[in-house]
Amino acid sequence: MFIKSKLESALQLTLKTCPLGVLLALVMCLGVSTADGAEDDTPNLVNYPHAGLSMALPEGYVRQVAADPAIVMRSGKMIGRHPAQAVTLSAFCVASKTTVAGFADFSQKALESELSVRKFQALKNVPIKVAGLAGAARLWKYTYDGIPTTAARVFFIRKLKDDETHLCYVLTIEVGEKFVKTLLPTLGQIIKTIKLTDVQAPESLPTRLSDRKLSDYRGGFSVKLPEDWYGSAVKGGVSMGQKNYLMNGASSPQIAILSTKTKPDASPEAFATQAVSRYLTASTQPSSGVEVVSKGAVKVGDQDAYQYILKLTYKVSADKGEKTAKPAKVGKIEAVRVVCRRDDSGKSVRAYLLTLSCLESEVKLVTPWLDAIGKGVEYLPLKGIKTEPRPQPEKK
Repeated sequence: MFIKSKLESALQLTLKTCPLGVLLALVMCLGVSTADGAEDDTPNLVNYPHAGLSMALPEGYVRQVAADPAIVMRSGKMIGRHPAQAVTLSAFCVASKTTVAGFADFSQKALESELSVRKFQALKNVPIKVAGLAGAARLWKYTYDGIPTTAARVFFIRKLKDDETHLCYVLTIEVGEKFVKTLLPTLGQIIKTIKLTDVQAPESLPTRLSDRKLSDYRGGFSVKLPEDWYGSAVKGGVSMGQKNYLMNGASSPQIAILSTKTKPDASPEAFATQAVSRYLTASTQPSSGVEVVSKGAVKVGDQDAYQYILKLTYKVSADKGEKTAKPAKVGKIEAVRVVCRRDDSGKSVRAYLLTLSCLESEVKLVTPWLDAIGKGVEYLPLKGIKTEPRPQPEKK
């Protein structure tokens, strides 16, 4: 305990008197640890299998919805009533020739060019090792939407089985002006927990719903996000998905829930059939590459729905240098579930389309994705429309 308190005191003194760049180097030299007992307030590792990495955050962080598909995890921490820290882990598929320094330079230029960023200062650039990999740490200062912010961003790259593609991780910690002294100790504490794991395809992972929700109040619904999925509001509804880093970072699966007004006599089957009509026409032609895998009644939330699952096959020409190579076939799966929500008179007032798109996936894996998302859908009151059954008088 004596050693721990002495080290903490030394760090606090250094925070007040030492330039931030020198302090960053000091924290790294100390083994990216602010105390010998740091594990006391570090929870168990959280694994992000689709990104091939596990890490732990100190206590007090709340997981947030990540809108950017490249964001693996984003969490925030409040101190009192003030937002104090934000931690973001992102991952990008990059060419095998990409260097850590090159990607860090690119990231810095991209941040400087953002309209919300002003008074940008690059404070320090130091080498660092993360999970045994050579990386780089950048320390920046700027205002974001007028709010003074200090950020530390760490970059490191791993090889994937594909020799042409590597995976670049970017760990970012941002703090407000009042909490600058917490930045580097937190960074050090997080870095030492990072471990590399096998990168797994989303289709091999179970789909578990989180407590994070996306809501469309105008459309009258909300939906829970699966763990480690990104999501955001889009025109007419919401969109969500997960990156497949084994397929060059493609968003697969990608799911949207859209809502629209509909005719009073609309039915889920008729609406779904109309939605996929162009595919149904093509499926009658053997060479079209369109196959209707299944169709039938299902559920979305507590509402009856109708579903189509389609398999699309495309031919991709071989490279010009490979004259003997045959055209490759690329598979894609499209699915749609439709709900027609009715008012208390039985008339349809709104249609909901749950759509899914994924690459090279087995058809049998699509239904579990759709079922999981469907269970997370909750229907909200629609403005000016009564959609709940009216209470009936008790029989005497």
